[in-house]
Amino acid sequence: MMKTDFEELYLQSEQAIKDGDLIRAKSLIEHMLMEDPRSAIAHNSMGWFYRVQFEDYQKAELHYKAAIRFNPDYPHAYWNYANLLMDLERFDELDQLMNKAMALPSLNKSMILSQLGEMRELQGQFDEAIELYKSAIRRSVKNEQIEQFWDSIERCEEKLRIDEPRVPGQSRHAAEAPF
Repeated sequence: MMKTDFEELYLQSEQAIKDGDLIRAKSLIEHMLMEDPRSAIAHNSMGWFYRVQFEDYQKAELHYKAAIRFNPDYPHAYWNYANLLMDLERFDELDQLMNKAMALPSLNKSMILSQLGEMRELQGQFDEAIELYKSAIRRSVKNEQIEQFWDSIERCEEKLRIDEPRVPGQSRHAAEAPF
């Protein structure tokens, strides 16, 4: 199969997903895998399909790992696999994956740091999460992302204050009010 035919199949599968024609989309992705069993793009797409449409994390993981194995520089497989690991709270593996991803020039470093921050936040390691979000801000060049990272920092700071003693009737922000 020529590369342009393969690309056409991929685009058709993406359009079928957007159109809600999931049977056709899956069939096109399967056809892509038959034509090129080593295609990172096709494995990533099938992994996404199994994770999102069927919640079959085992099959999704096999496809994400295959995508990374066949093309270690293909960024989308890292993000999708990271989402799967986050869903399953497999934080040690997620940490390893994101640290591996930091070495790839094609991946957004601020988003990797943010993903690691979210992981630490879910683990209740709020101080570490804050530091990772700060690092994400330093690596970002997009104002929208920077605002999201500041929001994440504020959310973690709120969580750190949960255990502080409160005066009955006092709002949770009263300690910040200027005098």
